[in-house]
Amino acid sequence: MNRTQTFIDSMYTFIEYLRIFIGSGFIFLLSKLPVPPVMVTPNKIRKVSFSPDNDDDVSIMSYNIHNGRDQLYQNSIDKIIEDIEENRKSILCLQEVSKELYVHIKDSLGYKYGYHEDDKCVLSDHVLLDNDIYFFNNVGIYKTTSFLISGIKIGEEELYILNTQLSYDIALYNQFYELEELQQYISKKDLGDKKLMVIGDFNCADINLKNYQLNITDILKLDKIKLDNTYPSVLPLVPIDKCFTTNIDVKNSSVVTTTNSTHFPICIEL
Repeated sequence: MNRTQTFIDSMYTFIEYLRIFIGSGFIFLLSKLPVPPVMVTPNKIRKVSFSPDNDDDVSIMSYNIHNGRDQLYQNSIDKIIEDIEENRKSILCLQEVSKELYVHIKDSLGYKYGYHEDDKCVLSDHVLLDNDIYFFNNVGIYKTTSFLISGIKIGEEELYILNTQLSYDIALYNQFYELEELQQYISKKDLGDKKLMVIGDFNCADINLKNYQLNITDILKLDKIKLDNTYPSVLPLVPIDKCFTTNIDVKNSSVVTTTNSTHFPICIEL
């Protein structure tokens, strides 16, 4: 019986390693492909008019739009905008979005407020009170990445959103140190005592193997919102698009199924 259980545990460990390798491998290999820039033409702007029914009603979407390309690197920016429009939220956090695409999306979807830095942005129907960017310390060969900090006025309160994209280190070495650095930032700024949401593309998933553990919830010391697998969109194997909160009541969370980018968008309703 013990030998049988040992064999079963070994198989589960092998499958988990294989799942992590395949999912992380996609991130690494696809990021190295040389591709032309996505061309955005002004006549595609739709000028959607939208405002929340109640300023206290808050909904958030996070979406890695892969610079307006699908899994095969075909231009899909118009379809991506349709994804966002069909699931329109009062706050939109994007990753892998150029300045040009940011302006195009903001104009197309009618968001009143916005902030863009380092290929990430926050778009909002609610007032953005303050915005900043924090760059992680680079501990490997990968490009230095960052997260955006936005304070958003919701009624008489302020909601802090950290729009995050961690490194795509296939060994998960960078992500581990970036998560610790992210937690240190939250602690230093006393954000744990405020209404806080950390959301975005974490490029890693929780790992619970015999010789290696990575528990993002324990590192960040925040509440994890349950979400399904999001990457790669053609065959989602890993839940690398995530949301963590503190001092926030979440009414609903969901994943939007689409192949217009490499990731599924995630949606949170407060």
